[in-house]
Amino acid sequence: MFKLVLVAASLSASIAFAADRPQYGPPPSWVKPVPIPAAPPDSGGAAVQILLSSQQAHYGPDGADIYTEFAFRILKPEGLAIVNALTPTWDPATQTLTLHRFDILRGGQTIDLLGGGSKVTILRRETNLEAAALDGRLTASVQPEGLQVGDIVDLAMTVRRQDPVLEGRLEGAAGLSSQIAARRLYVRQVWSAPTTMQWKATEGMPAPVLTREGAETDLVIDAADAEAPKPPAGAPLRFADVGQLQLSSYAGWSDVSAVMAPLYAKASQLRADSPLTAEARKIAAASSDPKARAAAALRLVQDEVRYVFLGLDLGGYVPADADLTWSRRFGDCKGKTALLLALLRELGIEAEPALANTIAGDAIAGHLPSLAVFDHVLVRARIGGKAYWLDGTRTGDRALDDISIPFLHWVLPVQASAAALEKVEPPPLDAPAFESVLHIDASAGLDAPASVHVEQTFRSDDAVVRNAALTASSRADADRSLSDYWRSALPWVDPRGVAFAYDDDARVLKITMDGAGKADWTSVDAYRDLELTDSSPGYDASFEREPGPHSDAPYAVAYPEYRKWTDVIVLPRRGEGFVVVNGDPVDRTVAGIRYQRTSRIEAGVVTMVASDRSLAPEFPGAEADADAAALRQLSQYDVAIQAPASESGVMSAAPAPAPAQAEPKTAGDFAERGETFLLKRDFDRAIADLDQAVRLDPTLSRAFYNRGAAEMAKGQEAKGLADIDHALVLNPEDMTALEGRAKYYLSKGDLARARADFAAAERLAPANTSLLQGRAAAYEETGHFEEAVRTLDEIVKPQPAALDLNQRCWLRAEWGHELEKALDECDSALKLDPGASGILDSRGLVELRLGHLDAAIADYDAALKGAPKQVPSLYGRGVAEARKGQATQSNADLALARSIDPKVDAIFKRIGLEP
Repeated sequence: MFKLVLVAASLSASIAFAADRPQYGPPPSWVKPVPIPAAPPDSGGAAVQILLSSQQAHYGPDGADIYTEFAFRILKPEGLAIVNALTPTWDPATQTLTLHRFDILRGGQTIDLLGGGSKVTILRRETNLEAAALDGRLTASVQPEGLQVGDIVDLAMTVRRQDPVLEGRLEGAAGLSSQIAARRLYVRQVWSAPTTMQWKATEGMPAPVLTREGAETDLVIDAADAEAPKPPAGAPLRFADVGQLQLSSYAGWSDVSAVMAPLYAKASQLRADSPLTAEARKIAAASSDPKARAAAALRLVQDEVRYVFLGLDLGGYVPADADLTWSRRFGDCKGKTALLLALLRELGIEAEPALANTIAGDAIAGHLPSLAVFDHVLVRARIGGKAYWLDGTRTGDRALDDISIPFLHWVLPVQASAAALEKVEPPPLDAPAFESVLHIDASAGLDAPASVHVEQTFRSDDAVVRNAALTASSRADADRSLSDYWRSALPWVDPRGVAFAYDDDARVLKITMDGAGKADWTSVDAYRDLELTDSSPGYDASFEREPGPHSDAPYAVAYPEYRKWTDVIVLPRRGEGFVVVNGDPVDRTVAGIRYQRTSRIEAGVVTMVASDRSLAPEFPGAEADADAAALRQLSQYDVAIQAPASESGVMSAAPAPAPAQAEPKTAGDFAERGETFLLKRDFDRAIADLDQAVRLDPTLSRAFYNRGAAEMAKGQEAKGLADIDHALVLNPEDMTALEGRAKYYLSKGDLARARADFAAAERLAPANTSLLQGRAAAYEETGHFEEAVRTLDEIVKPQPAALDLNQRCWLRAEWGHELEKALDECDSALKLDPGASGILDSRGLVELRLGHLDAAIADYDAALKGAPKQVPSLYGRGVAEARKGQATQSNADLALARSIDPKVDAIFKRIGLEP
């Protein structure tokens, strides 16, 4: 929240002196003092008020110094926790940290928090151990005593960096935050001949002023109340780099590649007595097919060498030697790449490393040449004129032709010369990555328990990740986890048998469930309806954007993706008298996704097949409004099976005659048909019938309630509320009306009336777990988190499942209170379901609330390893990164989250967490 600008540099001409403790002293002489502006009146908004954000960097042949000063005023108690994130970190192998001051300014008094270093604790804490990462960074921690609302906090420090690997090359960056404007923003970048720097200011960054005096060049941005525009919602990541300043001394992308080429050439050379030579011989003896050989080498690297990121010493850029990685039996992407290159060379297979960005790859092409933009390296092998992308950090890859082309957007091959960025984009999937088949045998009757069998198939990477999660614990724990999953997916089914099976060669996971339950056949008018699961091809889409740069940009699509659902329902009496409603075939491409659906009823069996398949990674912004309208229209039509109301209980063998279709005559007839129209979302016809019903019988409370619901759905809230009120006058014990009115009051922020109606409903059905769950959800949706937590607390279970504990942890995290209890609940849930992505996401939110930014990022990293497209984890990590000043990483995570769910900003804004 408080770090509006990130300045980073990478350079070296010689090995620097690097310390494992900070130094203390005044700023360097080249730093220009910038006074802290007077605090303006409190606007009543944010928890802190940024007064000064000053970042100055000096680049020269002998190194670089990055000076940073932040001064902010604490306006609310919530702002006190922000100081927890003021923990400078540095890499003792290549960096030296000097702390100039850490002061509290209060009423003309200056309170020194450093004490010449006596109040500073140095911590060596690996914050990403759960994500298997060791970076060796140190943290300088100070816990300010007596901090108060109204205090001004002023922190100034300099980091000097020298990295011999880069041979004098430099790069830097500065970025604005879109959350809180600084009263004064001062960015100064200075370099001296013979050093030369390219620079680029992206849209939204104040215009730099460039001056030259002798051998020195000064680039300065000095602005008041500077705030970056928000990137266009839902746009590809290349549009997220607004409000950025980039600097680079690289001559071009080939220069970046040339720095890395000798490092991988050296690391992939085997010793004369290397045991890897024998491994390569075994592979060669097993097959003469180069593809089979490459696959065997990849399998060896993936299966026999565990992943651990190594950023220690000069490991941030330098790959460990192949022989060392093999002897350790662990390595990061660099070490595994060098190991795989060595094996492929021994096998006579052409291969080279390729640098990539796994998060913001789409943005690389528009960036100045940079090494820091890459976060991954993998191998490109060429066999028979075809390129294969081999990643030693993955798991479960088998046949080369089954390995998908990674969606990395751009990669940089590592070559000694003439390298250039190359585009890497997979084609649309030709087989579903997810497939579900739901089989319901309702032949015994609509009110008899139906037998249910479900089979879900996961393919490729998702299958590998899910199988790893299931096999990480005991079979009993896996079965419990699967049972919880099925209860959540199909609440009306009692799972009686669960199973899973994984095909290692095909990389396919199948999970199954057999159970029984009463399907939700709803009685309306002269019929009973059953809506089919996952039959609606659209959704309530909105592609709205705030005004700003690139507001006409295209929208990103979840790509490549392909999902398919099949519902099979065996009907009573061989389907006599049953019909399929809203079953018209669908085959439309909207917003970059092809939606297909077919429905049929044959020999008493209903079969519905629906799918969605993304065809392109983005669609034009000019089509957004029309596509949103089309998706909303598609979402209105769930496929339903309609049966006569007489179809209840256990069916006899003899078919009954179909009921005559008559125009309603009585109040009851009109009320029933009106409710049918209401359920079908035909609100105008529903209101017309219900008007007739209450005219003929003014005592029909249910007709008044349904008319009120239809009126509210049309936006006629005053009329709708009056009808619901009247329904409760006629029948004060109508629990549905009480719950409905309570939810309306919640939506309007009238908590007192909502509580009263919920309490009245509870008196009618005390301790009803499903009602309490629904009530908690209503409180949560409307932002009344304390009430949601207290409602869940009423559902006391002797041995709560991981799902229950996670739900309570998440709600407390949304609320922002009882966070230590939330942490305990998440920890307990993880003991029951280790590595569960949803629970790690909840704990990440708790850590974020507590101001433990590194711990939050570690939890989000671990969650995303299991669920790479989990939107709350991507967005939460983006918020944490923004608060740490990691603008580039934050923008990438936030943009990816928005591309998957355009509504995610509103969700996090509701709980007071914005980047």
